[in-house]
Amino acid sequence: MHGLMPMSARDKGVTLKAYPRLSFHISIRGDVEINYKIEEKPAFEMFGVSTLVNADGENPFIEYLNFGRSAFPTEP
Repeated sequence: MHGLMPMSARDKGVTLKAYPRLSFHISIRGDVEINYKIEEKPAFEMFGVSTLVNADGENPFIEYLNFGRSAFPTEP
């Protein structure tokens, strides 16, 4: 970040860089008119896969990977 090793930061004559604190400004407006209409469409079916993952378990991320590999195998 400063362009030098942390242990060199205390050396004499070393110039460090400082960055101001990050801040965000979010503006939400609803003043733009949107034209829309509701249409009737024929029914359709959806499908998917799901699983329950215990986030308090020892390795929840391993469970995600194993699920993905079993649901979408890459080898025949």
